[in-house]
Amino acid sequence: MVKNLFGESPFVWVALSALFFGMALSRSTFRVRTAEDPHRARAIKWSFVSIYLSVFILLGLCAVFIPGPEKIVNEKLLYLFGGVSVLSFLAFRFKRSLGSLIFFSVFLFILATFFFLRNFNAFTGETEIAKIKILDVNEKTMRLDIVQGENSEVIITLKGDYFAPIVKEVIFDDYFVFLGFKTWYRFLGVTSFSFVKENGRMVLKQMGSGYYFKNPHGISEDVYQFFEKYEGHIPGVKTVQVDLSAKRARKFGEYSVRIQNDGGIQIVEVF
Repeated sequence: MVKNLFGESPFVWVALSALFFGMALSRSTFRVRTAEDPHRARAIKWSFVSIYLSVFILLGLCAVFIPGPEKIVNEKLLYLFGGVSVLSFLAFRFKRSLGSLIFFSVFLFILATFFFLRNFNAFTGETEIAKIKILDVNEKTMRLDIVQGENSEVIITLKGDYFAPIVKEVIFDDYFVFLGFKTWYRFLGVTSFSFVKENGRMVLKQMGSGYYFKNPHGISEDVYQFFEKYEGHIPGVKTVQVDLSAKRARKFGEYSVRIQNDGGIQIVEVF
């Protein structure tokens, strides 16, 4: 959950950077002429301004490079930055009159943003479980290069012209997804299909038994069987199932196999 918020979205980083930007602006407007030692007070003032600006820049860089530069191109981020900066400035500049109220408002705003993003990421997030590259396709067979993680790669040959990952899933209810749970999976292998004519119509038929990994990624078979056996008695579990999603193989095509947080397999071509 924390990884999703801070690793996949720039909104939290931008809100935090705006908070420190407002603090820097507030501190820079403090008057030091009436202080007992104006020179010392001025040095302390600009020291704090420098610290706040440094943190602001650091958090701004995090907003760009951690989620990715492509995600920072969003006009909503400008409104968020401006709003939090103004509230932060007012909160720290006028502590005695409006400070407490505005500071509390900033806190509630950031908290609301936090929960909104957590909710958004929970229901729209996904987990990549493998990458598949089609090395060759002909009339009868296709050759696939399957990569899981950094140190697991296998090249296989299957009959047919559609490939389908075989994945066992434990899918949780929506309120568990909201709390940060992701679909549990066990990636068993890959099978294949082709359209064949039967009884005067074209049907999608499995071609052979497919390929099964010696050490499937994901949860263990014992854990999956436990949830499958007691599915109706385990609170928070929506369904336990085997998912097959077929995709037509295109020569030299590269595909990302992804599991959605709320269940389901998606095969996305990578360009």
